[in-house]
Amino acid sequence: MFKKLKKRLLAINMISISLLMIFAFGSIFLFTYNRTSFEIQNALNHLEGLKPNGERPPIVPEREISFIINLDDQNRIISTNSFFTADDAFYENALALVQSGNNDKYIELDDDKWAYRIVNRFDFTQIFFIKVTTQLNSLNRLAYTFVSVFLIMFVLNYLFSNYMTNESIKPIKNAFEKQNQFITDASHELKTPLAIISTNVDVLLGGTEDSEKWLRYIKSEVTRMGKLTENLLYLSQFNDKSIASDVSDVNLSELCEHVLLGMEAVAFEKNRTLNYEIEPNVFVKGNYEQLSQVLLILLDNAIKYSSDQGCIEVILTRRSQVHLEVSNDGPGIAEDALDKIFNRFYKADESRSQTSGYGLGLAIAKSIVDHHHGKISCHSEPDKITRFTIKLPQ
Repeated sequence: MFKKLKKRLLAINMISISLLMIFAFGSIFLFTYNRTSFEIQNALNHLEGLKPNGERPPIVPEREISFIINLDDQNRIISTNSFFTADDAFYENALALVQSGNNDKYIELDDDKWAYRIVNRFDFTQIFFIKVTTQLNSLNRLAYTFVSVFLIMFVLNYLFSNYMTNESIKPIKNAFEKQNQFITDASHELKTPLAIISTNVDVLLGGTEDSEKWLRYIKSEVTRMGKLTENLLYLSQFNDKSIASDVSDVNLSELCEHVLLGMEAVAFEKNRTLNYEIEPNVFVKGNYEQLSQVLLILLDNAIKYSSDQGCIEVILTRRSQVHLEVSNDGPGIAEDALDKIFNRFYKADESRSQTSGYGLGLAIAKSIVDHHHGKISCHSEPDKITRFTIKLPQ
């Protein structure tokens, strides 16, 4: 599919630019050709103004090389009038070429090109000749130059268009691959609870005595599926830029203290130490509930993935931007996984995948931070520390 798309985009680009070049070069050549033809015809007009004695009128430039052949009614040469020295054979050859039926008004004589005009008088005929070798050679050189430049530009345009087409398709290809991966992961996550529910229903239909236990299993899996669906819808709304949020001045210091107060009991139950350093009166523009959810996600992950009796630290400072850091000790995240942890359904390693959850938390956190025009990043040193940093505009 992407190969066909690339070929189509490349063909459209090549054809469009080629047509533009042909139009531009053709217009210039046509203008030059018409201008040259006009000058040649104008020179012939001037040549017709010669007086009977052959004296050149003032309007005819001296640099023009020209001659005249006068014919009787039998098309025989009566006389000639030229402004250079030539023998009779020269004029006879010129007349023969004209009489040969050449209708393009140009002849080639002695390696030179001549424009001519036949004028019928009352009792004789005149043929006027002007040397136009320089003008026609210039037109030929211009045509060759345009063709050469067009071919060179065509090759360069192909190389450049091929590169730009590849770069243009990359985001589309990545989005398509992420969509396919997302569908695969979502289907996999939904498959397990659906299988459990189906099995429990079969047990109930079989007439088991302890039906309350199986109903609790079904309830638990339905709750999990509902939470997954809710998170997926939440992410979809953020990605479509369609989620509505009440933006106000949020006291991030008070928000952090409120969230941390609620998480202290969770940390204590998991045998973790929760330390924090919150700078007072740090304000940001944003949505209170969404920013609270970001901090809850980071704290929940820090508690899950820290070592036993480990320490979680939260630091809020105000610099050129607002910095919020959440760090914990523990196994950490491998370097090659740091650029993937914000992807949907991604779990960095086996130790992380053994914990409950779908791998959507960090994807939701990143979407919220992006929605607030901020940035979220992660730094991790395996078996030492993992630190998430959020930067928000004040």
